[in-house]
Order: sequence, then C-alpha cells, then structure tokens
Amino acid sequence: MNDYIEAVRIVRDDSASEADRQAAFGGIMERFGDMVRSCAIGFLGDEMQADDAVQETFLAAWRNIAKLREPAKLPG
Repeated sequence: MNDYIEAVRIVRDDSASEADRQAAFGGIMERFGDMVRSCAIGFLGDEMQADDAVQETFLAAWRNIAKLREPAKLPG
C-alpha cells in the first residue's frame, strides 16, 4: 500500500496545518524507521551510531521533502 505517497503530499502542502504535516511525517518515520535503522546498522556496525544516522536521515528528509520529484520513490 502506498499510503506514504499521501503522507508526502500532506507534508509538502503549505496549506495543511503544522500539526497535520508533522503527523504525516511521523507516519513516514514509523513506516520506514526500522528499514532505515537496519540499513544504518549494516553500514555502521554500531547501534548507537545507527540511531544518530537515522535521526540525521529523517531530519534531512523533512528539510528536503519539497525537492522529492517522485513521492513513489521515497522508499529508495
């Protein structure tokens, strides 16, 4: 199911309330957080460093989500 595409739309919608945008992004984080953490652990080999990397990854995603051309490619 591609519910994250709708979440990306909400996050990018300047007319949406900040609460709705944050809730939508929280859904994205919940959906992909374990996958991102698993990849980070695989690359870094350390859970604490992986947790920091996950946080940085989602912060970068929040800041740059407007640049995402194709929301369907978010998982990549």
